[in-house]
Parts: sequence; C-alpha cells; structure tokens
Amino acid sequence: MSCAQGNSKRQFKGNSLILLPNEYVILDLETTGLYPSLDEIIEICCLKIKDDNVISKFSTLIKPDDEILPFITKLTGITNEMVQDSPKLKSVLPKLLDFIGDNYVIGYNTNFDINFIYDNTLNILNKHFKNDFVDIMRFARKLYPNLNDHRLKTVCEHLNIDLVNHHRAEFDCLMVLECIKAIKNYISINNIDYVDLFKYKSPEQKISSLSPNTEVFDETHLLYNSHCAFTGKLEKMERIKAMQKVIDFGGICDKSVTKNTNFLIVGSFEYASSVQNNKSTKILKAEKLIEAGQNLTIISEQVFYDLIEN
Repeated sequence: MSCAQGNSKRQFKGNSLILLPNEYVILDLETTGLYPSLDEIIEICCLKIKDDNVISKFSTLIKPDDEILPFITKLTGITNEMVQDSPKLKSVLPKLLDFIGDNYVIGYNTNFDINFIYDNTLNILNKHFKNDFVDIMRFARKLYPNLNDHRLKTVCEHLNIDLVNHHRAEFDCLMVLECIKAIKNYISINNIDYVDLFKYKSPEQKISSLSPNTEVFDETHLLYNSHCAFTGKLEKMERIKAMQKVIDFGGICDKSVTKNTNFLIVGSFEYASSVQNNKSTKILKAEKLIEAGQNLTIISEQVFYDLIEN
C-alpha cells in the first residue's frame, strides 16, 4: 500500500534559487485552500523591492467563484462581503504579470504561491509563469535550525518582527521583507557563505554515527526492529533528525531500499528537477518489491510523524 501523493509536473516552472538579490518582487496570496486545482485565490499582494526598500505595490482582493467558507474567513479575515465588488482573477492576472515582469519572485513557502499563479496563468491565459523564485523559509531552516518549526509566524517571533494582521497578503509581504533584512544582517554579521551552506551533504553518510538515546524500547511499536529508508526532502524535520527518531524507537535506517526494507518515508521532490512524476528511484524500487510480495509500506512524511508521535 502506498500513501505517497504528489502534484503533476509543472514543466516550465521557474527555478528555485539560493539567492538574496537587491531587486526582486515579494509575492503573497490568500486562498480558499491548499490545492490550485480545487481552491481559489482571494487576495494578491506584490511588493517591488530595490535595495530592501518598497518602491511600488500591487494589491487587490479577488472575488472567487464560490463563497468563502467561515473557517477561511476566520483564518484570513476576508469575508464574502469584502470581495463582493472585487475583480475576478481573469482580469487581475494580466496586470499582476505586468507588475512582476521578469523579476525574481521571493516569498515564504513560496512554492505554494508560485504553484497557484502558475496553474491559474496556464488555465486562464494559456501562458507559463516562468519566473525564478526564492523561498525564504529555506534560509530560515538553515540559519535557525533549533526552532520548533519554521512557519513564518515562528520565525518572525524569533526575529522580533511585528505579527499584526498576519494572514493578510500585504502584511505577510512586509513580514517577509523584514525577515529578508534580518537574514541578510545575520549572514553579514556572522560572515556566512550562504551558497556553501546549501551545498548538498548526503545525510545517509551520517547514519553510522547515530545511536539510540535510550536502552529501553517499546517492542510493540511499528518502527521497532523495522528497516526504514527515506526519499525526498522532509518539510518539517531534517532527515538526520528523522533518522534519529527511527533509531530511538529501535528501528534501523538504511541508505537505500533493499529486500529488508519495511518502510519507505517519502518527502517532497519540489526542488528535485531530476525526479519525474514525483517518483524517485527509491519509490520505483519499493513498488517493484511490493508487487513481488515484500512486507514494505510507502508512507508520506505526515504518516511518519503520526507514527513517531503515538
């Protein structure tokens, strides 16, 4: 059985860059849900930035086709009455694309926003949104690894950035701008080569250095004495920490999928251009072993967290 899920390939989507440019556009959306194929954009804000100063702004509410549900209003503060006289996305998109131009797009967890813009631009205008982009959350994870999580709210609290009106697009853009300034300052003060910071270092190379933090194990736990492998980028936890969790439950971490593997934990392939159809070589091998009758289960990152929290 497989619990792995993924989005279809966005063939002409721009590249995710490790870059802190002097000129860029900050983008933030408010939407009615998480999925571009099902949900709608209800607010867009873009700030055009030069030398970390706002030089122009594009901001609008958008009237969706369906009513905004109460829990979305509670989260964003946007009501059906507020968008009643707002333009439809079809009329907004050309103006938005003109505003962005060929600038780098920067945001927080910006893949979410880019995917909504890409899919809607393709569906409505029959164009590909190709701008390269920068996800500031990736910098936050590298520079502040000891935070409990790396949501925008958490990082802003850590950096003493004002959270008033969080979850409205313009204010989230301004929060991202303050994060960028703080990150640049942190990098400068600590003389950090952030390009080197992001160079890939295989976590599997560190498996041999891991040992359990306990001598007593719950032998009824699913991970006990189970062989586990990982593939893809985990969104909420560094892979080496996830491996440590497996070992603390009495499990065994393997570098690759083998005939001994019991669980393959699947993260995101959003930044992996070599992975086709959201299936790595580990997933393909695991599927063949499952077809051959091996006791192996492919699980999502969230299912893994459910396992280690219970």
